[in-house]
Amino acid sequence: MIFIEAVIQTALSLIKPHTTVGLGGGHNVQNLVQALATKPALDLQVATPSELTRQTCRALGLPVLTDLPATIDIMFDGCDSLDENWHVLKSRGGIHTLEKLYAHQAKRYVILAPAERLTPTLNVTIPLCLEVVAPALPAIMQQVEQLGGHAEQRADASVASFSRTPLGNLLVDATFEQADQLITAAEKLQPLTGVIATSYFDHEMTDFITFTDDTHSQHQRKEL
Repeated sequence: MIFIEAVIQTALSLIKPHTTVGLGGGHNVQNLVQALATKPALDLQVATPSELTRQTCRALGLPVLTDLPATIDIMFDGCDSLDENWHVLKSRGGIHTLEKLYAHQAKRYVILAPAERLTPTLNVTIPLCLEVVAPALPAIMQQVEQLGGHAEQRADASVASFSRTPLGNLLVDATFEQADQLITAAEKLQPLTGVIATSYFDHEMTDFITFTDDTHSQHQRKEL
């Protein structure tokens, strides 16, 4: 696995010994897991919503909590798009419901991302992903269309079937022409019966660390 040294070192500098660290999904988080495994003196507990991250942590000897803790001192996660207003899209992984649960327990929620993913407005080539209970699927897809978007049920490329989340629900990818349309749709779709959660994170991120190559990274923390 290739380490992006600058972003990993910046992330490590934010971690205090004897704390609970949340780890989401994605390649950058996997790189951080590899680095944490070389620092047993930190004496950390790991909390993660990702089955793959959990498996990697255990394989490397990092202690992983079984349940969602009441408090996570700091959590690191990836994203597909983030904007200058601290909005985030976490759509491709399909575990955004669980990631939001963990993010809400975190004192700090730090996004790790390549610099090109930080743009003035959210990247609308990334869909808004909805986790939906199966009986509500037709109605939710119709609502997306009424809001000016295009809805597709996500298929699982590894099998001849539709995707299911770890909670057993379906995924709907909703695309929009403009970022403000996507945000408005996310706000209107989230309260609907049958929608478990959307992949739009509007306030959870407290920090981001972006990187351009192995030696250059930028850390920014939200002003409270």
